[in-house]
Amino acid sequence: CTRGSSDSLTVFFILIIIYFIEYNKIILSGIFFGFIVHFRLYPVIYSGALFFYITFLTNKEQLKLKESTEKSNESMEKNFINRLKFMLKKCNVFIKFILNNLTCKNSIIFTFFSILTFFSLN
Repeated sequence: CTRGSSDSLTVFFILIIIYFIEYNKIILSGIFFGFIVHFRLYPVIYSGALFFYITFLTNKEQLKLKESTEKSNESMEKNFINRLKFMLKKCNVFIKFILNNLTCKNSIIFTFFSILTFFSLN
């Protein structure tokens, strides 16, 4: 016996939430997320990942990072510096993407309905 443990139910609801997000039913996913967080508190740790996943799905056309495949015959030290510059450039593009898209409409709708459901059940 598991003495009342309902982790399988929690996982089931998390999968339903991901399913609704995939099919762009953001309001339903927010309602189910608010319900499951009210039911068990620990799924709140998924909120950041779900928020950014919704943002990514909404704006995936804007996230086109170009790969650089240039090879040079420079010295090892200069090659390392070029790789470091390239990595910093990629991080800068990613950080700008995150900051520009924190106010994604679907993410805000998801957050609103999650909070509304959570507090309405209290």
